[in-house]
Amino acid sequence: MNTLSFVLRRPHLIISLLLVFSVIGILGFFNIKQKLFPDVNRPTVSVVITYPGASAYEIAQDVAIPVEKRLSTISRVRTVYSTTNDELTVITAEFEYEKEISEAVLDVQNELNKVYPSLPEGVNPPQIYPVTDATPPVLVLSLSPRDSSLSLPDLRQIAENQIKNRLLQLKEVANVDIFGDIKRRFLSI
Repeated sequence: MNTLSFVLRRPHLIISLLLVFSVIGILGFFNIKQKLFPDVNRPTVSVVITYPGASAYEIAQDVAIPVEKRLSTISRVRTVYSTTNDELTVITAEFEYEKEISEAVLDVQNELNKVYPSLPEGVNPPQIYPVTDATPPVLVLSLSPRDSSLSLPDLRQIAENQIKNRLLQLKEVANVDIFGDIKRRFLSI
């Protein structure tokens, strides 16, 4: 008995199988998660931590390494690495594709809450930035008054009043945050 004669003799079986597969296909179509712009890169979370007055070596040893170790314990983390400059470190945690970016941000926040009390006094609170294909790139500029007669408060004033305003006028720039250094405070008597 060949397969063609088997199929021709049992039409109800074949029609039933076609109906079952059609129903499964329709249910799958309406229940599948769809993203208009799916992420092709792994979910990534960047943490920016400033430590005013610290050298790159100090911030790497006292801040970046302890935070990296803590972030490495998160489930489904793929890699953790950092970039450190004077007074600033950027720690990046890359996760497996299965991890949702919102879950990754929450896990990073929880781990930072655990490690922050053990960091040196004077370390500013960490800033967390989720990095996806939908977010524009982040650029960190470092300003320094070296080889100049500008003081740190004067440099910050220039950054806040001139550089920030000029950058915000560009249509490609969504936001500019200024952090680190000294803010001038005026006391009224």
